[in-house]
Amino acid sequence: MEKVSIIINCLNGEEYLGQTLTCLKKQSFQDFEIIFWDNGSTDATEKIAKKFDKRLKYYRGEETIPLGAARNRAIEKTTGEYIAFIDSDDLWDYDKLEKQVNIMERFPDVGLVFSNYYDMIMPQKKLSIKENNFEEKIMSFSQYIDMFFFCTSSTMIRRKAIEKMEIYCNENYKYCQEAEFFLRIAYNWNTYYQGKPFVKRRVHSEMTTTKSQSHFSKEYAMMLECMRKMDRNFDNNYPKARRKLQFYSDYFEAKDILPKGENKRVRQLMKPYLLYDFRGICYYTASLFPRQMSKRLASMMRSNKA
Repeated sequence: MEKVSIIINCLNGEEYLGQTLTCLKKQSFQDFEIIFWDNGSTDATEKIAKKFDKRLKYYRGEETIPLGAARNRAIEKTTGEYIAFIDSDDLWDYDKLEKQVNIMERFPDVGLVFSNYYDMIMPQKKLSIKENNFEEKIMSFSQYIDMFFFCTSSTMIRRKAIEKMEIYCNENYKYCQEAEFFLRIAYNWNTYYQGKPFVKRRVHSEMTTTKSQSHFSKEYAMMLECMRKMDRNFDNNYPKARRKLQFYSDYFEAKDILPKGENKRVRQLMKPYLLYDFRGICYYTASLFPRQMSKRLASMMRSNKA
C-alpha cells in the first residue's frame, strides 16, 4: 500500500494533463498511487492518463457529474495514509510531496497541510504569488479561517481526519465544495501552512472558478450554517470566523450585483465592512457613482482581483 494517494479529477484535460503527470514523475517522494477520475472526457484524456505507469488507477464515470461528487468518488478509491490533490492543469515543485509527508509524520495532530502558490496567468504564463507570507506554522481553527485561502492542488489531508465523516465534499455546492470540506477538517484538527509556494495553478478562461461567481455568496452562507450546526455556540466561540464567512457571503453578493446596477443593495452589504476589508471600501465607494460608472468600476476591480 502506497503512503500517499494523489487524486486527479479531470474533464477534457488533454492540453495540460501530460505536463501535470510529468511533474508527478519528477517528485522526490515516489511512494504514491494516482487515483484518476475521468468525468466523461471526449478528448485524448484517457489515452494520455494511461501512458503513466501502473501506479495510476484509471476510473471513468458513466456520466459527467458535478465536481464535488467526482471528488467523492475518487476519495472512496484511495488507500493511502495521506491524500493529496492536483488538478489536471496544475504543476507541483519536485519536492512538494516530500515536504508535506514530512510535516504529517512530524505532527500527528495536523490533519491538513497547505502551501502558498503561484497563479500562472495563461496564455502569458505570468506568475503571481498568492501570499507574501512566507513563514511556516501550525494553525488552530481560528488561525486557519483568519487566513482562509487555499488552492486544492496545494493541499494534503490525513486519512484519519476524514474517516468518521458522513460526507466528504458536500455535493450541494457547485464551486466551494473543497473549501467547505477543508473547513470541517480544520475545525477538528490543527492545520499547517507552508509559506513557500509549491504549486503553479493555471488561471485561464476554461477554469470553473472564472466562469461564474453568482453562487459564491450562497455557498459561503451555507458554510456558515454548516459551522453553526457543528457548534451551537459557533458565533460566540469563533466571532472572527463568523464575521469572515459572513463577509465573504456579502462580498460575493456585492461583486455579483454591482455590474447589474443594484448600487443601493451593494452599499447595504458593504457598509459593515468599511473598516474590515479593503474590498468593502472599494465596492461601497464604487456604488456611490452613477450606475454606468459603477459598472465600469466593477469590471476594473474584477480585472484586478478585487
